Amino acid sequence: EITTRLVGSEMCKETGYHEESCGGLNYRRASEETTDECLTEIFQELSRDEYRHARQILTLLEKQMSI
Repeated sequence: EITTRLVGSEMCKETGYHEESCGGLNYRRASEETTDECLTEIFQELSRDEYRHARQILTLLEKQMSI
């Protein structure tokens, strides 16, 4: 599958996929470590947003490769 090959590729690093995925993970971790409920919600929303960006980048890469 294209997605499996793309995730570890240099192309993912160059396009920002890796950065967005790591950002999502780091925000999720931050949400788990804080005891402030408002910060938890903010970090979780930021995490979802970063993962959404990563999925969008991956979708664009898949479309580009299938041309």
